[in-house]
Amino acid sequence: MHVEPAERTVVSADGTAIATSTTGSGPALVLVAGPFDHRAFGALTETATALAEHFTVTWYDRRGRGESGGGLAEAQREVEDLEAVIAAAGGRPSVVGLCAGAGLVLLAAAGGAPIERAVAWEPPYRASVDPRFPDPERITALVRGGRAAAAVRFFLRRVLGTPWLAPVVLRMQRPAWAGLLAGAATLPNDVHVMTGFALPTEALARITTPVLVMTGGSSPDWLKLAAHAAVEAVPGSEHTVLQDQAHVVNGAALAEGVVPFLLRQRVEEPFPLG
Repeated sequence: MHVEPAERTVVSADGTAIATSTTGSGPALVLVAGPFDHRAFGALTETATALAEHFTVTWYDRRGRGESGGGLAEAQREVEDLEAVIAAAGGRPSVVGLCAGAGLVLLAAAGGAPIERAVAWEPPYRASVDPRFPDPERITALVRGGRAAAAVRFFLRRVLGTPWLAPVVLRMQRPAWAGLLAGAATLPNDVHVMTGFALPTEALARITTPVLVMTGGSSPDWLKLAAHAAVEAVPGSEHTVLQDQAHVVNGAALAEGVVPFLLRQRVEEPFPLG
């Protein structure tokens, strides 16, 4: 039986309203979106639904997106937003971050956010593995200059490394392109939570939360290199490859890949002696 997600608004440290949805049953889990995405985004909802077979999943509109307030902000504001969602979820939930959302999760964990376990799906630390990577502040300049289409093209081509024809094809798909243009307004926030797409080695070294970094077997080599760099930076972290998956990961495949890691501690806890 289909059950509509429960919707609520939580308030971040600076008073910004953050819109959330919750569904499923089981241990608490927070899902953090990547660039462009918000709660109404189909693939994000599908991922939440797949995870909800094992967890009580809360996902939210990141600052400046969907029904959440706020706009352009430094990384700490987004960390505070995530902390507010974590508090609303209750206890110490596990947290799964996608793309730049993975960078946000790692920053929150480095700052001591109460996270049981963290999963980072392909954090795109491009500047750390590609010496040709241009100044990421170009994205901010384009957005502030009202050049949303150019900012989207920059992100797709120069950050994610999509083929040069990809933005052209997407532009012909009007609903998809309109969604990307709407999401361009918060791309500078993704630049900040990804620390300019350079690996924040010192911050990641402070993480004590168990971390799983995941990559797709069909993803570009630079994303795999970025993932390995993150694994090396986070003490005790693990790495898993989902074969036949690329950067835009299938929600069911992701859920299947993360469940063993997220539930491991609970399964391995010894039964109390009588």
